[in-house]
Order: sequence, then structure tokens, then C-alpha cells
Amino acid sequence: MRAFLATFRSFATPAELLAKIQERFFPPAGRTVEGGGVDSLRLRIFVVLRHWISTYPADFLNPVRLNHYPLSLTLTHSLTHSLTHSHTLG
Repeated sequence: MRAFLATFRSFATPAELLAKIQERFFPPAGRTVEGGGVDSLRLRIFVVLRHWISTYPADFLNPVRLNHYPLSLTLTHSLTHSLTHSHTLG
């Protein structure tokens, strides 16, 4: 995963990768997901996203480029909510 995240920009943009991740995160109805089902798949995707965001935050600094992807909107909302909550609680 680390090597992939360090090198994918040679063949795709961050927005393109996020679009592909979105396709995996929201599999079509009736599609079989191997390796533990949709919940397991989504957990693995979150692990990748967490590593990507924490290691390469600059890929997410331009929300205008990413906002047309529902997953990025969800991420943006979740991160904003988490940061706001932790700021008010701490």
C-alpha cells in the first residue's frame, strides 16, 4: 500500500484514484464481494484512505477538484465534523 500511494501519480491523479476507490466502496447491487463482504471491503478501504490522508494530505487540499466525488464529500464532511468536535471538546 505504501509503495502504491507513493507512486500512483505516475499513471493517475488523486481525483482519478479517489473515483476508483469510490467505485469499490459502493459496489453495484447484487455484486458479490470476496473476502468478507461489503463491510470488510469498506473497512479495508478506510484503512487505505486513512493512510493516504495522513501521509499525503496535499492530495486533499484542493476540494474543488475532488468535490464532484461523493466519497470525497463524505470524507470532507467527516473530517470537518471530527476536527470541529475535537476542537470544541478539547
